Amino acid sequence: MRGQRGEGRMGCLIMIAIAILAGYVFTKTVPVFLDKLDYVDQLKRIAAESGARAMDADQVKERVIELTRQKDFEAGKEDIKVVRTAVKAGGEIRIDVKYQRTVDFSGYYQYTFKFQTKVSSFVGAL
Repeated sequence: MRGQRGEGRMGCLIMIAIAILAGYVFTKTVPVFLDKLDYVDQLKRIAAESGARAMDADQVKERVIELTRQKDFEAGKEDIKVVRTAVKAGGEIRIDVKYQRTVDFSGYYQYTFKFQTKVSSFVGAL
C-alpha cells in the first residue's frame, strides 16, 4: 500500500494541465471560426446586394477585399473569383473566395486555417 501514495494527485495534476491547455487552444481557435461564420453571412449579403444593384465584378471584388481585411483574413486578388452569368434579371452572381488566417500559439507553433467559401445570388430587383 505504500507505493500507491500520491498517484491520485499526479493524475489530477495531469488532468488539470490538459484542461488548461485545451482551454488555451479553444480561446485561440474559436474566434477564427466565429469570424468565418460572420464572413460567410456578409459574403451572402454582398452577393445579394450586388445582384440587386447590378454591380460589376470589379466592384464586388473590391467589397470582398475590404471585408476580408476587416475580418483579419488573408486573400489575394487571385483568390477571389466573381462570375456573373447575366447582366439583367434572371442571371446569377457567384462569388468564390479562398482565404486564410494564421494563429500564433505563443511563439512555439503557428497554424494556418484555410477556408474556401462559395456563395451565389440571383441578379435582379429584390
